[in-house]
Amino acid sequence: MSRSFLAAAFLSALVALTFFSAPEAFAAVVHLSHGADPHAVFSHMSMATLTLAALRSKEGDLVARAAAKLGEISDSLAPDAIRAIETEHGRILGEVEAVRGHIVEAERAAAVDPVAIRTLERERIAGIRSVARKLGLADEVSDKAVNDGTGLDAFRTLAIDAAAERQQPIHSQNPGASDRGQQHRTYAQPKGEKVKGTDATRAMIALAACRGSRRDAADYVSQHYGPEGDVVARALSTSIGSAGGFLVPVDMASEVIELLRPASTVMALDPVIIPMPHGNMSIPRIQGGANAGYVGENQPTNASQQSFGMVQLSAKKLTSVVPISNDMIRFPSAATDAIVRNDMVLSIATRADLAFVRGQGSSFSPRGLKSFAASPSLAGANLIVAGVLVGSAYGAQSQANAIQALATVTNDLSRAELALENANIKMTKPGWIFSPRTKQYLMNIRDGLGNQIYYAEMSKGMLRGKPFKTTTQIPNNLIAVATDGTTPTADGSEIYLADFAEVYIGEAHGLELDVFPGGAYVDASGNLVSGVSNDQTVMRAIVQHDMNMRQEAAVALITGVRWF
Repeated sequence: MSRSFLAAAFLSALVALTFFSAPEAFAAVVHLSHGADPHAVFSHMSMATLTLAALRSKEGDLVARAAAKLGEISDSLAPDAIRAIETEHGRILGEVEAVRGHIVEAERAAAVDPVAIRTLERERIAGIRSVARKLGLADEVSDKAVNDGTGLDAFRTLAIDAAAERQQPIHSQNPGASDRGQQHRTYAQPKGEKVKGTDATRAMIALAACRGSRRDAADYVSQHYGPEGDVVARALSTSIGSAGGFLVPVDMASEVIELLRPASTVMALDPVIIPMPHGNMSIPRIQGGANAGYVGENQPTNASQQSFGMVQLSAKKLTSVVPISNDMIRFPSAATDAIVRNDMVLSIATRADLAFVRGQGSSFSPRGLKSFAASPSLAGANLIVAGVLVGSAYGAQSQANAIQALATVTNDLSRAELALENANIKMTKPGWIFSPRTKQYLMNIRDGLGNQIYYAEMSKGMLRGKPFKTTTQIPNNLIAVATDGTTPTADGSEIYLADFAEVYIGEAHGLELDVFPGGAYVDASGNLVSGVSNDQTVMRAIVQHDMNMRQEAAVALITGVRWF
């Protein structure tokens, strides 16, 4: 070997031993000792850096293609076409995984770039000292980690464990507010049973604080929640949604879904919940029963059989947008967790109720109870027009008016029950749904002697022996007939009665979260609101589900309700 080559090799080895971890240094020295040109080695390292950028770009393109491919599935497609799309979607996901493997290899290669190595080493040392400082660890701990060549991720895990063992206050800086120089103190979280949905909520808050960076969000969770945040931190480091957001792991998503069920009026009445791991599900239902009859001796029996149909469920995407004040993100607490969790759950549940109760159904939204009650196949048998009342349930009224009102209400409710019984619905899980205005009327309606008829029963959540729920998604401004029996008026409402054992709700596993710092959104009044002007971060949650009925006749609808 030439003297210049040996000098270059020695210099390269010295750089490797100075800046590389032990395995990387050894590999570099061995590579050079086998006659490799040092300039070629470093040229290869620089090329790897360029390749890494291209691979990351390709990964983003493939993720977008996967999301677009999944969006091609619709109700109108044949099963074979849907399977073909799912197969292609799986193939693209396979490409994503392959590219990610190449990215890991390219990162390793690029890491040997001398300039990159010096930068990474400085970042490693600074990161270790920063983590130690934030967790209140002694300088000796960080010095030892730096000298031992401990990686930042490995040190972070060790530091969190050490801080958790001490169970003392943790001083930290909010990454989401670092550019403002704001300091605050975060204490180790008390041990005890964790509220359901907390992990998903903390992931969302961390993403908001770190402006969507999953890696920084993982650090944020570790710093603010200690060992309790380990599961969330790991998930943030590995889970990527089809839309580029954070795909909440199944166990975390299941907790949020469990919170949605009691928050949603329809789901609180215990319909049949069916998992849809692939986004679609077909369930057989009986459309016509077998015939039976008496026959005489030696007379043939007419053969008959049941006829079957299919209940189709296809995942519909529900997007919930929740704006949150950046002050709550800057200063996280258990109260912040609760506020964000409740806002997210209530937003999803309220919109789901609108679809499950009054939705007309399409390729993108579920079909609701109203559309089944009004199905042409029922020929109006399950549609009841409310009778016209005289007088009010509140205050003084004549005995005659009170008797007439009670008789009308009782008759209308009975007609709804009869509609289901006439259709041979078993009423296994019957339940009422109506607006809060209707609830208040029924609780206050009196007989001719002034006694409140339904108050005691409704105080226990029951009406005529069946549970009831209320929702503001049922309007009180629908067209109805006024007291005179002829004049149309826009103050009507609706009452639903269904056997929820016949209501099927399919749930696709998955909850995807994303954040948009300063993003704009449309408020409940239809006004466009700027998150920048209001110092807010917009959070988006995506769930997928669908609803169908095993028997369309299992729901009755009372319209034109002017009970107030």
